[in-house]
Amino acid sequence: MIMFLNSTRYGLIACRYLVRGYYEGVWLSAPEIAGHYGMNVRALTPSLRQLSRAGILRSRRGGSHPGFILADDPERVSLLDVMLALEG
Repeated sequence: MIMFLNSTRYGLIACRYLVRGYYEGVWLSAPEIAGHYGMNVRALTPSLRQLSRAGILRSRRGGSHPGFILADDPERVSLLDVMLALEG
């Protein structure tokens, strides 16, 4: 059985939802992502920051639509890329 850190699980789940945002051209907020999956936003936020620092996500603050979006086409982002960004 494979065991992931909670931050890794949350990051993987968030990326799944962010694929939709990428194709729709919509920035998604941490509370929106967390609410969609019934997650605690405080537990999700560190994963989103790590993925942003790794260049997998883009983030923006303020404005009319703050949040996160995938930095590249989802077909070019591998599961391994996400895992390495989250677990090192």
